[in-house]
Amino acid sequence: MAEERQELWVAWNGRGEARALGYLEWQRRGKSSGLLGMAEERQELWVTWNGRGEARALGYLEWQRRGKSSGLLGMAFFFFFFFPSFNSITNKGSLLFQQLTLFLDAGHNLPFPDGLLINGRGWNGYTFTIDQGKTYRFRISNVGLATSINFRIQGHTMKLVEVEGSHTLQNAYSSLDIHLGQSLSVLITADQPPKDYYIVVSSRFTSRILTTTAILHYSNSFTRVFGPPPGGPTTQIDWSLNQARSIRWNLTASGPRPNPQGSYHYGMIQTSRTIMLANSAPFINGKQRYAVNGVSFFRPDTPLKLADYFNIGGVFNLGSIPDSPNWGNGYLATSVMAANFRAFVEIVFQNWEDTVQSWHIDGYSFFVVGMDGGQWTPASRSRYNLRDTVARCTTQVYPKSWTAIYIALDNVGMWNIRSENWARQYLGQQFYLRVYSPANSWRDEYPIPKNALLCGRASGRHTRPLLSQ
Repeated sequence: MAEERQELWVAWNGRGEARALGYLEWQRRGKSSGLLGMAEERQELWVTWNGRGEARALGYLEWQRRGKSSGLLGMAFFFFFFFPSFNSITNKGSLLFQQLTLFLDAGHNLPFPDGLLINGRGWNGYTFTIDQGKTYRFRISNVGLATSINFRIQGHTMKLVEVEGSHTLQNAYSSLDIHLGQSLSVLITADQPPKDYYIVVSSRFTSRILTTTAILHYSNSFTRVFGPPPGGPTTQIDWSLNQARSIRWNLTASGPRPNPQGSYHYGMIQTSRTIMLANSAPFINGKQRYAVNGVSFFRPDTPLKLADYFNIGGVFNLGSIPDSPNWGNGYLATSVMAANFRAFVEIVFQNWEDTVQSWHIDGYSFFVVGMDGGQWTPASRSRYNLRDTVARCTTQVYPKSWTAIYIALDNVGMWNIRSENWARQYLGQQFYLRVYSPANSWRDEYPIPKNALLCGRASGRHTRPLLSQ
């Protein structure tokens, strides 16, 4: 059955009003306007800023930074934060990026968001129409800059079916926490009396709770929403932790290969290495920075993958970030950690700060085997889920808590491990994991594209002979 997949191009006019850019803008950005898969029409949501900087959303820059695919299944949500006004912000992504980076480089924190958006629109600004008795898949993504959210639909339960590409046990939830960079899919059945219902999103773990709504409209409804939207959890960490533990792998569902997901027994594989990563917020040279194991990432003049491929010295050093926290003063470095291809590794994220952290690893999915409060110790392994924890690419770490993952390093390359909080990432809470194979074989890693852009110290070099494949 074909699902119509809709996202929307939006820009803001000089008066701060939203307008759809439509097909011509879509073509200008070089996107395909054809049909995808089973008659699924794909449009995309891009939100920019008005001339006064009063409306805030991530837009094109955020998509490129996160490297996410914009084609999401079913009826897709996208959540964007509004930020208080900066002067002279334009609707060009590059200038937006410059404005935010200059603000952070000056030693300021990003201000608290003004509000939330659902598909680029504010309070009751978006309507989803459903037919009585049918079941719909909603895919929900938190692509905000700084804050976890809670999602719920008035009068309806949600059956969780997917988390970042993994099929889950189909548990029912009245609301779901979604942390920075995370995505999930739920099934909603239109089995309630025909009327309009609130779709509610609110911020989590914030001093002031932000809330916004959309409308779930039954096609045979003549009753509009009324009264306040249903409330949800606000600052309760235990509630969120218990919910996270309840999300489990569906061991009999099909995986990426013909075998079911459960045929991969991750809990029976012996780990060869333990890496502990602790986030911190040091002041370095009198300015706020963020660090991993005391190292605040400093961007080099040459992309690390190019420096590694061409063996360019002086760009980075392997081992420039330790395997565990050093608890000393923070310092700047182009931090790269060495790792062996096909190693099976345990990584522990330790968070001693008062805010929820969200961590993403490029190029991999990993198994979130455990999370709890306090300091991780080897004895914490006794509480690991070694049977049916979910595999995903982004995980949360609660305040003064730890999260442990198992990861099979089966993807050669230079992979970024980073905070999904944009300000923390920009100011250094990231590093690169160099997964290395001495075979130098196309079996392990595809060759560099012939049309790869070469910059920095790699300028003027050649990728491959023009006649090579």
